[in-house]
Amino acid sequence: MEASENTNSPKQVVPIMVSQLMPCIDVLNEYFGLGIRYFDSAIQFQYDMNYSKGNPIPEEQDWEVYIPYYVEFEKVYKLLENAGLSKDKGNEKGIMDILAILANLIYDKEYEKVRLAIREAPGDEAMQYEDVRKDLLNLYMFVNDPSTFLDREITIQHTTGKVKVENYYGWFTRRMLKEYLDRYLPNITSVEQAKEELGSYRKQAGRKSADEREQVLIYGIYRMLHEQTEMESDLPDKLCEFIFEYLKLIKVYEKEDVLDMSTMRPKIRYIIKKPVQPKFGLGYELKEIDKSELGRRLNRLF
Repeated sequence: MEASENTNSPKQVVPIMVSQLMPCIDVLNEYFGLGIRYFDSAIQFQYDMNYSKGNPIPEEQDWEVYIPYYVEFEKVYKLLENAGLSKDKGNEKGIMDILAILANLIYDKEYEKVRLAIREAPGDEAMQYEDVRKDLLNLYMFVNDPSTFLDREITIQHTTGKVKVENYYGWFTRRMLKEYLDRYLPNITSVEQAKEELGSYRKQAGRKSADEREQVLIYGIYRMLHEQTEMESDLPDKLCEFIFEYLKLIKVYEKEDVLDMSTMRPKIRYIIKKPVQPKFGLGYELKEIDKSELGRRLNRLF
């Protein structure tokens, strides 16, 4: 570990070679949406020019980069060992490293850097967040309601004023709006489906956490452990305990919080049933990667 001179930075950092970081970025992207766009341009260059094309990182360019160090890797390792991970797939060390790196990248105030990067990132990855999806579902119901006249004038009203859209030939409703909804709601094919999903959000409103990291981490951890380890059942007690303790470790939950399985298990089940996986908005599209290939990348991290 090395000390950092910046008083706004963690007291220590973890050095990691660029070539070691590359497979880690793919796994973080796949399960959490924390992809290459979070990292600086020099790392992005190596990813685009070499790693993504299957080329090795040139030795003279395989320098050390630094990961902030707030959470001891050993603490994450211990939590995972207590969760009873199977070693049948040989990926347990890679999973430990991924979750230890992730814990430090999004730890408490360090997460502000992720938020800033999301705000500055181009593209529409934020479409997967629940609040935006609810807006889209309401628009879907409006556009697909038989009583909606799709060729009529539309008024968009805001607190600062309003604007009228003539909507000739239904260009706004039939073309722009409908095509946009088809793109971001590909699994919604009827008004009934939209109503059903909106109803589930309203029923679960009391469970929403003030910390947006919660849903991303619960879904990503659940999916990664199920795909890359041999879980004894769908949602064993030890998995619930691990997720709870991991979120406490990075201050999503308060230090004094106590695990209540009667609320934790239903919360996890609710989140993993979401039609779109919640992720941080810094992901990128990859060609379809076989889960065993992700396992191989996990296996060669360090």
